[in-house]
Amino acid sequence: MLRRTAKKEPWTDVDNAAASLAFAKDRYRQKPDESTDTRELSFRKIHPDRCEGYKRWLKFQPCSIEGLTDSETGQPHVCWSPEEIGPRRFASDPAHTSKAGMGLKGPDSGCISLCRHGHRLQESQTERFGKRFGIDCYEIAKRQFAKYLAHCEKKGIEP
Repeated sequence: MLRRTAKKEPWTDVDNAAASLAFAKDRYRQKPDESTDTRELSFRKIHPDRCEGYKRWLKFQPCSIEGLTDSETGQPHVCWSPEEIGPRRFASDPAHTSKAGMGLKGPDSGCISLCRHGHRLQESQTERFGKRFGIDCYEIAKRQFAKYLAHCEKKGIEP
């Protein structure tokens, strides 16, 4: 006598398997305050250099495109940011000019100071931004980082 087995729907096994999946135990999870160093591995992560002091210092520098003429509109750039730190002086946003690949930001030494409006323009048109205002973002970043290092040396603080 032949037994008939109930025909299973193909998706029920997938649902059962997903429901029985065990997530990583707490001891294997990385805690938020720990960082995993993968520099010695053959397939290591990209670790762009970070410098929080430089980004804080950039907030008080003037916008890099202040007063420059926008080639698309023909108007001079007018700075705008919600944080005003003095009369007609706005806090700048550090804007990353380079990419580390795979959608990652580049090192902090490649940041330039832009007002909030300029930062939004730069993020929306990363490739055309320099041509639009007739500037070299990488050269500006290099000069500003050198100025920051000179500031740190003068003050006797470590960058």
